[in-house]
Amino acid sequence: MTIATMHWRTTWSNGDPTYWVTYFDVAGDQQEAIERAADEMGFQRDGGRWEPPGDRGHLPLFEAVRPEGVKIDFGEEDRDVPFDLQRLRLNHGTRWHLENLSEFVLFELAGCCPVQASGMVDQTYWYFRARGAYWRFEVGGNETGTKGPTWWYEEEWPSETGFEAGYMSGENAIVDILKSVEKFRSTDKSPYSKGHPDYERTTLQGWRSVL
Repeated sequence: MTIATMHWRTTWSNGDPTYWVTYFDVAGDQQEAIERAADEMGFQRDGGRWEPPGDRGHLPLFEAVRPEGVKIDFGEEDRDVPFDLQRLRLNHGTRWHLENLSEFVLFELAGCCPVQASGMVDQTYWYFRARGAYWRFEVGGNETGTKGPTWWYEEEWPSETGFEAGYMSGENAIVDILKSVEKFRSTDKSPYSKGHPDYERTTLQGWRSVL
């Protein structure tokens, strides 16, 4: 038994999505109802290429598709494909710096309260987190959290209520990450090593983080 299916694929250009839609075993009246709903919501359609209506996204359309009995297939996620930097809305200079940074990989940047990101720098795992009135960048831990960082840097985020950091934009997060990478590569790391006279104080400062 075949199932009426709408295949849905997303491509990105500096934070702006474009949707590519194809149908399989979808009846003509079902397709007409789906596309009528899309037009009413403000989608700009050119064949299988659909541009979303501003910031509304596609979720309202999916609610309209469900009563038509059509399955939406997003395809299997390929975990071996690097994070698409075009998902991020960035200024030209920030994007150039990010895309040309050597020995640096971004796994993901997402979320709200906290904003979180992770990747690799100089073949070492890094993690970024922004919440409350602070953001923090750590190097040397791991994805499961079973290994603590060996270097970190944090800053206060301008905040009237004490919560603004958790809502920072992707642009601001990337700027802070790039700043942290530069500091990681250029500053003295010896206070983060056991045996250094400032190691205990450095560690206590790290634990003090409110994030």
